[in-house]
Amino acid sequence: MGEIFWYQSDNFPDNTSDTTSTFMYWSGRGLASANMNLVVLYRHKDDSTRYRERYLHVKNNTLQTVLDTTVNWDYLDNKGAYSMEYNTETKEFWVLGTDRLNQNIIFEVDSNFVYYGRFDFINGNPMGITIGPNSELYLSYPKRQIEKFID
Repeated sequence: MGEIFWYQSDNFPDNTSDTTSTFMYWSGRGLASANMNLVVLYRHKDDSTRYRERYLHVKNNTLQTVLDTTVNWDYLDNKGAYSMEYNTETKEFWVLGTDRLNQNIIFEVDSNFVYYGRFDFINGNPMGITIGPNSELYLSYPKRQIEKFID
């Protein structure tokens, strides 16, 4: 499930300065809409605990960066964070990832991606997250399953 369209690529000066490999320094890990902005979560290619969040806004047909912050989430393993969703009610983000023991987890961060220090374990291998009616969380799984997350 999801939508795919190409609008314009996000540009990082440090991605274009990477001449030692074919990979960029920052790769996409999540996408959400918040407060009339597109919010993108990136992971550093060499560090699964280092993330960058950018609030982007379309103005005059171009993407403009509203906020660009780098955070460290030391409790994540090599797979790290891989999906996120914005909760309009609480003004916070839910993030899916794997902890140091390779267990699937869900955790909440504020609008600046500061971690609250609490996470929940998730059964199975969810691939995505969305918020439905009444701010209820739903997880998508590889075999086309969608299940309500129960805390």
